[in-house]
Amino acid sequence: MDRLEELRIFQAISETRSLTQAATKVGVSPATVSRALTALEERSGVRLVERNTRRVSLTAAGRDMSVRAISILGDYDEAINNLDQGLLRGLLRITAPVQFGRLFVTPFVTQFLERNPELEVDIVLDDRYIDVIEQRIDAAVRIGVLPDSDMVARKVGEVRRVHVASPQYLAERGTPQTPTDLVGHNIIFGTRYDGKHEWIFGGLPNGQSLGVPARLSINDVESVLVAARAGHGVARILSYQAIDDLARGSLIRVLREYEVQPLPIHVLMPSTRHIPRRQRVFIEELSLFLLEDPKLRIAAL
Repeated sequence: MDRLEELRIFQAISETRSLTQAATKVGVSPATVSRALTALEERSGVRLVERNTRRVSLTAAGRDMSVRAISILGDYDEAINNLDQGLLRGLLRITAPVQFGRLFVTPFVTQFLERNPELEVDIVLDDRYIDVIEQRIDAAVRIGVLPDSDMVARKVGEVRRVHVASPQYLAERGTPQTPTDLVGHNIIFGTRYDGKHEWIFGGLPNGQSLGVPARLSINDVESVLVAARAGHGVARILSYQAIDDLARGSLIRVLREYEVQPLPIHVLMPSTRHIPRRQRVFIEELSLFLLEDPKLRIAAL
């Protein structure tokens, strides 16, 4: 069997987690899929999948092979498909935090698609970190300090967590001068997935995490902004989310000296030696687009 075909079959197994479904996806018999997998495991010298009665799961070596297979097959397909004028073709899967994706990634993607009419893009907006390898993500935007990983990261900006309230609210309730003053204020809390109602502050010895008396908890940033503009309390959001309101004066920044250190913004991609040209071009252009946006620079505040 052609070795590229073996990789296609293995990638189908990786995506479907089923030998039978992989056979249907590729258009071969289940026996052919089983033989291809056995041949690939024998040639590599490692077990690539664990089988049970219902599904198969990838081993660590299998996940690594899947990443490499995506790259190799992508390069091959692109070499064949892009012979005419070097057009970018294929599918790109992109993930980013919800609000960041709405404000920055989606506008860029629409422009990128206009320039590359043969491309398809699947945008996955989620404030939780999804598994880039498992979900076959080509590029991911992450805000915050990155854990150690094999991902390739490009820094494209930085933001702060800022505390804001409307002029009306501050006129009625006063401006908090220290974090402990928040005990006497209404707090609009952006709900976290761990359920903790606490904020970490800078400007204090070793930093300090304080529980905040959240009167209103919301799991959507835009709704937090709506409540803050309407004078319902003090909110903490990322600077790029508040910068337009701060410029208009519809929100006022408070507790500046107690803000924590800036958070970096990175564009990530799986660490592979060979990536499809469509992925490389997309990441290069997205990175430049974000680097040029003043809203993603601390100096803009």
